[in-house]
Amino acid sequence: MFTTTERQVRCCPSHSSYDELSNHLLAEFPDVDANTVAREIARAVAAAQFTGVSQADDVLLMCELVARHQLQLMTGRSPDDAKLDPQPHPARSRTR
Repeated sequence: MFTTTERQVRCCPSHSSYDELSNHLLAEFPDVDANTVAREIARAVAAAQFTGVSQADDVLLMCELVARHQLQLMTGRSPDDAKLDPQPHPARSRTR
């Protein structure tokens, strides 16, 4: 059973480059191809930059967390809790 309070486990304290991160993610997720890992890293970098994170080390750290989480979702290692039991919400009435 999955819990939503599980912490992300990092493979090492830090990564010195995107190449190193990519290699570590490929080793951790052998069932995912290199193009998918590269795509998720690129998406994570764009997300980090969009939030205004500018320090290279901070972008790399955020990128690792986002990419690792996406790969966990893809491989079924983590559930997508938002989609496990979607509930319809009643439409709100608009008053003017």
